[in-house]
Amino acid sequence: MLQLPQEKQVAILDRWRELILSSYPAEAAAFFGRQKDRFANPVGEAVRRHSAVLLDGILADTPPHDPAIAEALDGLVRIRAVQDFTPAQAVAFVFQLKQALREALPEGGGAPVELELRVDRLALAAFDHYARCREQIFDVKIREIRNRTAKLFARAGLLFEESVMNFDNDQGGNGSSGKGAVR
Repeated sequence: MLQLPQEKQVAILDRWRELILSSYPAEAAAFFGRQKDRFANPVGEAVRRHSAVLLDGILADTPPHDPAIAEALDGLVRIRAVQDFTPAQAVAFVFQLKQALREALPEGGGAPVELELRVDRLALAAFDHYARCREQIFDVKIREIRNRTAKLFARAGLLFEESVMNFDNDQGGNGSSGKGAVR
């Protein structure tokens, strides 16, 4: 565990939050940083809460698969996965921690190598979380398209109602059960 004075930890955390919020449009970033109500500002609340957990984990050398770290990382990545970010932009917030560490710990030329390696491990975990989130989003979209298509076919009289029911219940196949073929 790396022991830093409390004021250094606060400076790192504040700077990291600024960097995270700077990835949003200026008006949104100002709102996220200013509005403290978690219901009016769930993104700002998530950044405040989860970034603190992640920084504590980095300083304590807690592995990314630790439940508290994984939950905090997932909380930030899940939000960014549904926003208009490229994959690199969505997980860049983890690498921005390196910048905050370097700025706050300039004495020895920046953040210690061990801290930067911890951030790199966290970034790899963030990519994994992002990929899982995007996969879930695409699965939902595909399921919705399949269901809409089956219902349209049923309304047009091209499928028996039983086929629509089988289509709705299909979880992993191609949507056809072999029953209720096209009339």
